[in-house]
Amino acid sequence: MKKLPGHPQLLTGLGTIALQKGDFSKAEQFLQQSIAAYPEQAIAQCNRGVALVNLDRLSDAQLCYQLAIQLKPDYATAHNNLGLLLKDLQRLDEALLSFDAAIAVQPNYAEAYYNQGLVWEAKHNFQSALVCYQRAVELKPDFDEAYKRRENMLHILEAEAVKENSAGPYLESNVDVFVQQGIGLHGQGDFRSAITRYDQVLALKPDYVEIYLNRGLAYQELREYQQAAANYRQAIDLQPAFAEAHNNYGIVLHKLQQYSAAVNSFATALDLKPEYAAAYNNRALSLIELGKYTLALNDFQQAARLEPENNEALRNQGNALLGLNQPLQAVELFNKALALAPHDAVAYNNRGNALKELNRLDEADCSYDQALSLDPAYANAYWNKALLKILRGQYAEGWQLYEWRWRSARNLQVLGFSQPQWHGEQNIAGKTLLIVPEQGLGDFIQFCRYVPRLDVLGANIIIQVPVVLKDLLASLKGHFSLVEEGESLPDYDLYCPIMSFPYAFKTTLEDVPANVPYLYADAKNQSVWSRRLGAKTKTRVGLVWSGSIEHKNDHNRSLSFSLLEPLLQLPYEFHVLQKDIRFADQEAMTAYPQLHIHQKDLSNFAATAALVSAMDLVISVDTSVAHLVGALGKPLWLLLPYAPDYRWLLDRVDSPWYPTAILFRQPAMGDWQSVIALLQERLQAI
Repeated sequence: MKKLPGHPQLLTGLGTIALQKGDFSKAEQFLQQSIAAYPEQAIAQCNRGVALVNLDRLSDAQLCYQLAIQLKPDYATAHNNLGLLLKDLQRLDEALLSFDAAIAVQPNYAEAYYNQGLVWEAKHNFQSALVCYQRAVELKPDFDEAYKRRENMLHILEAEAVKENSAGPYLESNVDVFVQQGIGLHGQGDFRSAITRYDQVLALKPDYVEIYLNRGLAYQELREYQQAAANYRQAIDLQPAFAEAHNNYGIVLHKLQQYSAAVNSFATALDLKPEYAAAYNNRALSLIELGKYTLALNDFQQAARLEPENNEALRNQGNALLGLNQPLQAVELFNKALALAPHDAVAYNNRGNALKELNRLDEADCSYDQALSLDPAYANAYWNKALLKILRGQYAEGWQLYEWRWRSARNLQVLGFSQPQWHGEQNIAGKTLLIVPEQGLGDFIQFCRYVPRLDVLGANIIIQVPVVLKDLLASLKGHFSLVEEGESLPDYDLYCPIMSFPYAFKTTLEDVPANVPYLYADAKNQSVWSRRLGAKTKTRVGLVWSGSIEHKNDHNRSLSFSLLEPLLQLPYEFHVLQKDIRFADQEAMTAYPQLHIHQKDLSNFAATAALVSAMDLVISVDTSVAHLVGALGKPLWLLLPYAPDYRWLLDRVDSPWYPTAILFRQPAMGDWQSVIALLQERLQAI
């Protein structure tokens, strides 16, 4: 065939099309030309290997597969294809190793398990072949060939058992061996090998309910939570009254952040086994995630009653008390837990959190250090220490430690992006940088201010944005494109979580980028609000007194509407700027018909921004609306609890992040009355 000029990718594409049509000679030539122009193509090498196999040039095909693997060691298809070739060459042990490599890269590779079964069958190891076919069918239920092979293996094994006069003893003896081997490997921490033994047990005895539990535990240790859940579910289906299976299923649901479902699963376990201390403890942990601290405290107390020497139960009671805004009592429980287990790094870390809520910051710092001395890789302790450093204005160390958040158990699954993270060192001129959201909407609003700096550095910027912020973010200065969360991402070279910008830019207190406004209300939206509000006859004051009830610190930052009543007696025009209004507050608000409520008109942050622009002053607790007001450069009176969020620093009435903000802090824990009295005095002075 005459050599066809063209781009290597075009030649690879033509070769792949020819391969799909079964024209192996033409496919091989196209792919050979592509590789000659650009040898570093793993896919082209692998596809050429397929063509060469069909042309019966097996030695050349083997070389192609090996080159593909050398170029891309995690290329599961190339490992699988090499295994098939080695099987055809009767190099069966080498073939098994290739299929092992394919499965190690891609654990759900049903075809690789099937092909491995063929090799074991060729080696007359029918038991191992059965295990492989069984796994292939589990991964791909419509895999007819694997199903047929599995059935054939069962018939062969049964026939062998008959030769020994009794199928029962044969099967039971093998089952017992595999069970013991699986438990032994599990105990040694070799969970993948333990799963293989459990597979062998279930191939012989599919209704062995305890083995489903064990296999679920092994997958749980490997953090393959979906697989673990499937095994626990199977155990429950086989034995609905299996309390341990319901408990373990709840644990995995918790790991998958399905907290309500987890609570239900633990409740079932407790119905079946009322004195089940672990289930009480686990249900309480899920209740905490749902913000139900009182219920959680009750469960922790039940766990402690059943196991009084269990320091974990005491420690968890402390966490519940912390959630109920009782940090002093929480410290006492953490101290009791440490008396039982002096080397409990988690208890030291949690005690540090309680001490921080009491503003006993030196003691909190010391407690975090004690946790880290016991566990030098304890990500949560580093992260909490970071928050303390930032709160104290020690930005250089604080923002660096803040990066430990990605190693915490909660965030292990969050990243997983295909390209490297940008930490500020790499030149990004001409590079495409993906900015990804994290944590709350207010965090996104606060830290999107860094985007113009990236624009100056010459980066091609893509911002992945929560849908409710998209219209607002369009007002940000600079050149960038917006992609809604959930949409497919374009190609990019680097990514950066939005809250890593202070670290990437080595931000200090002196150089916080605080040019406001950096976000702007849309002119059309402002006109709409201008018509709705009518002519202004009084000073307009916007109010935000509570945030999302699901926020971890909501018990600290929010207050009830009734506390604002002294302000509402003043001669101002008050407007509610929050979208979510709690039922108890709705009832109290009926006494103030002059209060302007715009709940139904705040469809997104662009609409809220336009309403904020019509205000002369906004009084807000620490919510995303407060960040919006600061970003728009509007006057903000921010109400802060005694132990404030790390970004608001300590003992100051201003913020380096928002020049138009004045901070009003609780003088003592829970003392909103003093704050409201000061607000009333200031408003009267205006």
